[in-house]
Order: sequence, then structure tokens, then C-alpha cells
Amino acid sequence: MSKKQTVVKDRAEGRVERSAKATPNLKRKLSVGLIALGVLTLAVFPLTAASNPYYEALFGKAMIWGILAGSLGFLVGQSGLVSFGHAAWYGFGAYAGGLINIYITSDILASLMLVAVLTTFASVVCGLVLTRLSGISFAILTLALGQVVYSAVFVFSRFTGGEDGLNGVPLPTLLGVEIGVGYGFYLLIVGVLVLTLIILYVLAATPMGSTWKAIRENELRSRFIGIRVYMEKLVIYALTSVLASMAGVLYVAFNGAVSPELLQWQQSGEVLVAAITGGTGTIVGPALGGAAVYLLHQTISASFRDWPIVLGVGFILVIILLPQGIGGLMSRRERKS
Repeated sequence: MSKKQTVVKDRAEGRVERSAKATPNLKRKLSVGLIALGVLTLAVFPLTAASNPYYEALFGKAMIWGILAGSLGFLVGQSGLVSFGHAAWYGFGAYAGGLINIYITSDILASLMLVAVLTTFASVVCGLVLTRLSGISFAILTLALGQVVYSAVFVFSRFTGGEDGLNGVPLPTLLGVEIGVGYGFYLLIVGVLVLTLIILYVLAATPMGSTWKAIRENELRSRFIGIRVYMEKLVIYALTSVLASMAGVLYVAFNGAVSPELLQWQQSGEVLVAAITGGTGTIVGPALGGAAVYLLHQTISASFRDWPIVLGVGFILVIILLPQGIGGLMSRRERKS
């Protein structure tokens, strides 16, 4: 090979190497840009809909469901722990947030922090028993926990309102200023959703996230290599329980009331369906699935009495056509590009 050919080859290899290095940066910038565009769209959508309170309420509650399904999707996708009682923490946060608003303070930030502390304590206590198990045993115990919390609403009906639910929750305030449940509170929900996804993304990229994945793949082998499986499972269970309770606090502040239906096992099942629809192998997928299932539920139930049939058929089609969910489809397209 001549000297000229060698120089041309070296230059070509250099261009290929620079292109390969630039590709991940381009994908990262594209992902950040798409996320920013999505957040901007969520923020300005009610304004483009002529400030219709119906759309604010509809999409606000859809994003709350996104937070709820996102937390369950993270638990399932990262650790392999399938919970059939995740709605228990959603309802726990809603009732606790409502009682705090009525008897202590209506400040939404104070309510979020107080409920986070309460949920951390309660979920750790419950997790000390639940996370000793895995697989179907863990799933059945979480279902039992959900029924216990559901029954507690009727046992302590003096505070929770029993079958009538908790009503008369004051309008939320922020740092002493009443923000109501209009566009300001809608933006707060957008902010909490974005913050939740950022936290989950960061945690998944840490060594702790890698530890959770190792436990998901082979719990026994993880024990043999020195991972504290019990403690790691307890941490992710408590974390996702707190996030679910945050969704509950936003719900009761936005809705002004909460009923025992929020704690029923059917609610947990619907959230699990939403998370799987979105794709538990991704971070943003379950949140998209939660919002999509809620919007579909509200749209269909308004005009079709047997709406569960439609949701069931839709779920079956998603499982057949998109085994990895909506988020999995997005990830596959990104890898191909």
C-alpha cells in the first residue's frame, strides 16, 4: 500500500471514529429536545384549548395517573417485584393528604413532605415483611395489604368518612397563596411528573440501579456475590410507595374529595395494566401508559357502558403487537437509528 493510500485510509477511519463518537451525543441531545418539547406541550395545552377547565382536569388527572403507573413500572421493571396492591399507597397518600389539608395545613408542598415522611415509615414497616418474599408470594401479600388498607377506611370511618369518603378538602395553597385547582395547580402536576421521571432516570443509572437489575435477573446469585438483597428490595419498595402516595396527595388536592374506590384491588389491577402497556422495561413508558389508559378510560366510559371490554381488547392487542409496550417501541426505534 502506497503512502498516499495510507493517508486516505487514516483520514477515512478518523471520520468514522468521530461520527461514531458524535452519534451518542446527537441521540442524547435529540432525547433531551423531545422531552423538553413534551413538557412544553403539556404545559401550554390547556391554554390552546381556550382555558377549558375540563381539559385541565382531564389531563391533570391523566398526569397523576402517569406518576402512579410510573412508580409501579419502576418497581416491576427494575427489581422484578410485581405488586397487586400498589393502589393502597395511592389511596393512603390521598387520605393522608386530605386529612392534613383539613386539620393541619392546606399548603401543597407541606402536604407532600408530610405524606412522604408518613409513607416512608409505613412502607418500610410493611416492607420488612413483604420484601422477604419474591414472585407470586410477594404479589399475593401486596394484594392482601391493599385489602387491609381498604378495610381500614371503614374501621376509622370517623376520620375517613367511611363509605361516603373524605369530602370538603380545602383548596390547595402554595407558600400562603391560594392556587386553587386551575392552571397554576396544573403546572404543579407537570412539575412533579417531570421531577419524578428525572429521579427515576438518575436512580436507574446509578450503581444501586444496577444492583436492582441484578436482583431482578437472579436473586440467588445476587446473594452469593454479596448483594444485600433484602435491603435493596426494601429501598425500592419504599421509594415507589412514596411516589405513589405523592400521586394520591395531588389527586385529593385536585379533586377535593377521595372515596374508598381508590383503594380497591381493581384499581391496582388497572394501574398494573397501564404500566405494562407503557412498557416496564423503560422509565417513561409506564408514565405514558398510565396517562393513556386514564384518557382512554374517561373517553370510552362517557359514551360506552361496557368500557372494560374495550380496555381489555386494547390491552390484549398491545401485548400481542407490542410485547415490550409503548416505551419498548420507542427504545427499539432509537437503537435502530
